[in-house]
Amino acid sequence: MAVFTAVVLAAAWPAALAAKLVLLAVALAPTLLAVRSRANAGKARSVADEAIERAMLAAAEEVVARAPHGMTAAELATRLKIDESRGDALLTRLAVHDRTRVDVGDDAEVRYSVRGTTLDTAGVRVKGGDDAALMDRDLDQNLDLELADDSARKTRGSR
Repeated sequence: MAVFTAVVLAAAWPAALAAKLVLLAVALAPTLLAVRSRANAGKARSVADEAIERAMLAAAEEVVARAPHGMTAAELATRLKIDESRGDALLTRLAVHDRTRVDVGDDAEVRYSVRGTTLDTAGVRVKGGDDAALMDRDLDQNLDLELADDSARKTRGSR
């Protein structure tokens, strides 16, 4: 019973209450600072991760630009000392944003190269003898047919 009375008196005594509030503030301050620091660290981590991703893309583009015959994902991974899947992902992102072009050889090997200064608008180039010539001829014929159709529509529309 004496312990209970001492606890009640300690809780009810105004000086004890003030001391408890001071102790609560002293205990909460580091906790609040830790929570704030963790939130700031999360933001800084995401900014750093984005910067690393941009740097890796720039490095991949530079390495591919220096390769005269293009580069495969495995070759890029070896040069940058990363996983092949990561190299493939970097090269694919560069191709999506038209920073590199995709070259597919007769053996179905996918190579990436930097676009030249010529008027090259195709994102995918297929190397091959007869197949490439046939594709070019078909594309030319389709373009001629489209131009003829457009011309016919304009002629009919002007009458």
